[in-house]
Amino acid sequence: MRQKEFYRDRYAKDQPFDSIPKFNTIIKLVESARPKIFLDLGCGDGTFSALIREKARVSEVFGIDISEEGVRKAKERNISALCLNIDEQNLPFAENFF
Repeated sequence: MRQKEFYRDRYAKDQPFDSIPKFNTIIKLVESARPKIFLDLGCGDGTFSALIREKARVSEVFGIDISEEGVRKAKERNISALCLNIDEQNLPFAENFF
């Protein structure tokens, strides 16, 4: 099974990130850094991206994922998400954007 099909079929699912200790650690790190914008590589359906926006009070959250379904769901959560394979494509942001 190719990478894109794996993520399309299995990865774009809602996940309870706020109950996983390592993700709470990430949220605390982002809170302490106080960024205005945040990039979530492998954002999946945007659940964690939205949680970062809410808990860390980030103004603008961008997401990149290989899963078209995941990106669609992330956009429904108002994440600026793009479907992109970072192994084969460059990020479409100016240098030092984040």
